[in-house]
Amino acid sequence: MISIIICSRKANIPKELKENIASTIGCEYELCVIDNSRNEYNIFSAYNEGIRRAKGDILCFMHEDVLFHSENFGKILEQIYLQKDIGAVGIVGAQYMTKVSSAAWWESSPASGCIIQGQTDSNGIYKAHLESDGKVEKITDVVVLDGCFITIRANLFKKIKWDDDTFDSFHMYDMDICMQIIHEGYRVCITPDILIEHKSLGTLNSSYYESLRTLKEKWQKQLPIYRGLTLNAKDIEWRENLLKTVELQQVQLSQIENSHAYRLGTQILKPIKFLKRILFRK
Repeated sequence: MISIIICSRKANIPKELKENIASTIGCEYELCVIDNSRNEYNIFSAYNEGIRRAKGDILCFMHEDVLFHSENFGKILEQIYLQKDIGAVGIVGAQYMTKVSSAAWWESSPASGCIIQGQTDSNGIYKAHLESDGKVEKITDVVVLDGCFITIRANLFKKIKWDDDTFDSFHMYDMDICMQIIHEGYRVCITPDILIEHKSLGTLNSSYYESLRTLKEKWQKQLPIYRGLTLNAKDIEWRENLLKTVELQQVQLSQIENSHAYRLGTQILKPIKFLKRILFRK
């Protein structure tokens, strides 16, 4: 059986999602919805509560703004987990994780997999498009999975946990749990046979980057790490040096933008920009 664990901002998940799961999963399942309407949980503690409630041998941790576009996705997962060395399965991930402290997983390595990514613009108009690298045709090993949809073999939680001792936010849960699974000797994989639609994008804020630094400090002895790639020492050195250069440029840009001279310059230019809009408007 598959246990679907969702941390919800409301007392329950949308009716559309319930009906979507029921019509597409194709196997026995249960819903474990963690009511976070009072903001009692972070994502780590919510998922740990979900594990305590779950009865399935496959645990599916997913966002509440997801819809499935594949029939029998549950049966597909059950077949994949017949491979005893696979510990986690998702639909999008990356095959390389750098030790550079400011680089997120999609910056360390191009994302692999396929997803329908949606977003609502400032006018309230929802648009979605297919994002795919076009290379994943079979089960593929990765280092990290996108947290919008992660499935994990239930018995692994005798050895691992959503680390609410180290983290207290809604970030890094996906990267950290994947590193734990790999550390236990299991594979983390993506499948091209399940397609989902994710209706929102994540938020990159100061909390995100603080959590990212914490994650890199926790796993610094194991980084950089890669799976599903063939790299030699020179390849790794080149990647790390490139990411260090990007990080340095970001730091320098941030210092410039926060400088007194930069802020003064933007104030001086404001009336000029206003005049340009007046003079050249159609």
